[in-house]
Amino acid sequence: MLEHSLATEADALCSVLKFFGALDLVDETRVFLEGHSQGGIVSALVAGRRPQDVQGLCLLYPAFMIPDMVRDAFGDPDEIPAIFEQLGATIGAPYARDVWDLDPYVQACGYDGPVLMFHGDHDKIVPRSCIERALDAYADAELVTLPEEGHGFGPDGVEQAASRMIAFMRAHAS
Repeated sequence: MLEHSLATEADALCSVLKFFGALDLVDETRVFLEGHSQGGIVSALVAGRRPQDVQGLCLLYPAFMIPDMVRDAFGDPDEIPAIFEQLGATIGAPYARDVWDLDPYVQACGYDGPVLMFHGDHDKIVPRSCIERALDAYADAELVTLPEEGHGFGPDGVEQAASRMIAFMRAHAS
């Protein structure tokens, strides 16, 4: 955790796309990315970086607010400590430095394929305003708001999201 960042996770996901895209059993024209919270912004960044490799994108409470959260916490990149706590996790400086100049609404939302986003109306971590801003930035996006769900869905929310994602993938598979 001390060396990882959104950039290293995005690089790793790009490697996964490349690996699976080379397998005969994978139809690289039908690849969908799905991510929760931090995984949501990572999947979104990868889709923005490699739109030709992504048929569709499913984002569950994507943490588009991470760059703002880091900038608010430190105020200046020179104030980033070597190790710090963020949302209950011990994180290293590369995490904060890599997102300092990141504008996910430009870099991630450059993806123009279909996007399905989910947000719980009781999410206390990802503000609704971030979800709405991302929704507006995408060319083809739909938002599903799940009532009584927070950040990390309960069993009913997971079931609802899974069935909607399956229908979304079926509708958008080439």
